[in-house]
Amino acid sequence: MGDYDMNAYGRMLTDEARISAYVASIRAAIRPGDVVVDLGTGTGVMALLACQCGASRVYAIEPSEAIRLAQASAKANGFEDRIVFIRSFSTQVDLPEKGRVLISDLRGSTPCFSTHLADLIDARARLLAPDARWICQADTLYVGVADLPDRGEQFAVQWDGSRWGLDLSASIPFACNQVLRRTAKPGELLSAGQSWAQIRYPELVSPHVRGSAVLPIVRPGAARGLLLWFAAELFGGFGFSIAPGAPASVYQPIFLPWERAVDLRAGDTVEVQIAAVYSGHEYWWNWTSIIRREGQPAPVAAFGQSTLKGAILDPTTISRSAENFAPKLTLAGEEAQFILARIDGRATQAVLAAALRTRFPGHFSDDAAAMARVSQIRREFAQ
Repeated sequence: MGDYDMNAYGRMLTDEARISAYVASIRAAIRPGDVVVDLGTGTGVMALLACQCGASRVYAIEPSEAIRLAQASAKANGFEDRIVFIRSFSTQVDLPEKGRVLISDLRGSTPCFSTHLADLIDARARLLAPDARWICQADTLYVGVADLPDRGEQFAVQWDGSRWGLDLSASIPFACNQVLRRTAKPGELLSAGQSWAQIRYPELVSPHVRGSAVLPIVRPGAARGLLLWFAAELFGGFGFSIAPGAPASVYQPIFLPWERAVDLRAGDTVEVQIAAVYSGHEYWWNWTSIIRREGQPAPVAAFGQSTLKGAILDPTTISRSAENFAPKLTLAGEEAQFILARIDGRATQAVLAAALRTRFPGHFSDDAAAMARVSQIRREFAQ
């Protein structure tokens, strides 16, 4: 079922702060007769709630196999005549009517996750009425300076090869430019949390998110990076937060590590700039941290970090990302192109597999291997 299994979907339903806020917001937003668009319906719980509230039709869009469970639940609750299930990505869907309400919860540990923001921009342009009511109104993104007491997550410890007589320090610059997910405790923060950005969904125009904050240090300690979390504002004034100290959630804050630990004093300040840059299918994170101390003209420390620095890329991979690079199909691409050109709703998979094996002689060991390749292409691009 794609990125989630049954246990993951179950945990979403037992995340009481999140699900209670969504239930209350859906009940506040939906009016009898509304047409509702549910992006990423998953197992269909929110689509069912929309029907409970009087929606005349719900377009429940989900690319994974979880949609089969949603269909079964719709039938069990008597809503199958009001829910139109569409197994696809929302950007590949055209609807016969515009939605008056949008339900979505496509976040990860932050709202800057996968294609989340790009999908919402597309939905507003193509799938929704201009005055549509959005269940997700805004997410405010917070940052705090944090300790990291777990020695297993300290890079000098992780990559200490001296016990084997080895020098593994070349890996440390890559390791400290990764984004980590971790459960946060209030005692790990050396500063109060400050807002560094806000995403207002009904007005969203760009998938990129950038911002800054100044963080006064209120508790001395060995700071090892920045902790990021969000607070969600839903329609009707409902919401939830994954701040340190909040009830456990299916979402976890993320940690942006520093290159090394810095001993901070109460009264120090940390100036941060953060950018989440959308690359077309994922986010690159950039974070700059400048630590200042009263009475010292020069910074105590300064770091400029990026997940690009943590990516292990060879020069060929980097050159292929340039705008002037002219790509050409791989053999796998030629296979996909060959099959897609012949998918017309009439040719069976057996016919396509036979044609594929003829076109690429020697590449498939038997009919079953060719059929497996056709099935793979069909699952991704056809129905």
